[in-house]
Amino acid sequence: MAISTASGHGTIIAAYALTFFASAPFHLALVLPHLSIANIVDFVSSTGPISADETLEDVMTLIIKWDLAIGSSAILLTSLWFAKSSRQFVGLVIAVVGGTAAVGPAAALAGTLMWREAKLSRQS
Repeated sequence: MAISTASGHGTIIAAYALTFFASAPFHLALVLPHLSIANIVDFVSSTGPISADETLEDVMTLIIKWDLAIGSSAILLTSLWFAKSSRQFVGLVIAVVGGTAAVGPAAALAGTLMWREAKLSRQS
């Protein structure tokens, strides 16, 4: 069996695109029905410690908020590793933060990785 020396660039881009287009609709379906300034303020402001009088729904909501915050922070830090200049750094911060809010953290990471792969492909 011969080992292929062909580039896998197209396959990688297709996998990232599939991830983007598979995950973004789920994020939008979950977020859009609840999108309002009041809900955004409530979502951001209520990430304090759990009190004894909170319901199970309140506790689960808090866990999801912290999961989003920690996961998105990890994605942001990973993505910033790809920057080769201060302009790319700022662009990645805007893309990841804005992309996470708009299409979700998985789609934002997939988009960032597609950008990185395109950049690497141009270099080789």
